[in-house]
Amino acid sequence: MLELELGIKAADGVLSGTLCLPSDGGSFPCVLMLPGSGPLDRDENFEGQRLDIFNTIAHQLAQTGFASLRYDKRGCGKSTGGYYQAGYFDFVEDAIACFDSLKCHPHCMSDRIYALGHSEGTLTAMHLSLRRRDVAGMIQLCPTAEDCEPALLRQAGHVRDVMRDVPESGDPVASQKNLIERVRTQHAEPHELESHYIGLKWFREVLDLDVRELYAKMARPMLLIAGAKDVQCHPAEVPGLRELTSAPAEIHVVPNLTHVLRFDQEQPSILRYPELIQNPVEPLVLSLISRWLVQQEICSPAAAHP
Repeated sequence: MLELELGIKAADGVLSGTLCLPSDGGSFPCVLMLPGSGPLDRDENFEGQRLDIFNTIAHQLAQTGFASLRYDKRGCGKSTGGYYQAGYFDFVEDAIACFDSLKCHPHCMSDRIYALGHSEGTLTAMHLSLRRRDVAGMIQLCPTAEDCEPALLRQAGHVRDVMRDVPESGDPVASQKNLIERVRTQHAEPHELESHYIGLKWFREVLDLDVRELYAKMARPMLLIAGAKDVQCHPAEVPGLRELTSAPAEIHVVPNLTHVLRFDQEQPSILRYPELIQNPVEPLVLSLISRWLVQQEICSPAAAHP
């Protein structure tokens, strides 16, 4: 395995990333990794929380014969640009810049580039595929069938439930409803969102996304891996996405899997994340990704193994 530092020119500066290769020779099918929400680096880590998701997946992919690119979001890690000033579609443009750079890279097969998204990254992957029709396929980790507003209110309800015994914790649902209303009526100030590590422009744009309409537009093969104990991207409606999209879709709702891609044998709670992330990424997730990618390459007449 070989890892190379890359700098990708984007609209708001330079995105810093890691190209992970199976070896130092040849051209490989490649996976572009698209992160979830928040000020995340290339491994989906930020201050106070180490998920180490994308580096773990990248190393597994290299063992399977696939290259991958993971990158720091704009304004995060070593990437330049403004994180809090960016909107959702600015992050989509960053993904497009990375995809286009891979198409020109000598170690990547230009017609065999997949998109792998985690959480919000699953939406980014779909917008990328609408702008770049030659995306070979998509891997959707913790996908959602909900639009942003109901998802946020459901998450706030979970926080209210798990914090019920904490004195003076307030009502997260009421607070979230108030914030959404302030954003929609143009009354919210940037600092109100930045205290939650998100930007005002981003929030306004994601509130207007129609997730189910996005899935209805998909045409490329998809692997969807949902967690039965994911309290952020609710898994209940994910199997129904197969009926919504005309794309070939393989869907797994994995028992005990959480949003941080670790198993939890107890009642799911975001309060358990610090404990759960002490464990490695669930090997079953890595296995499902590798198996699906290998199958795509076997079935594709355009694919050539390195």
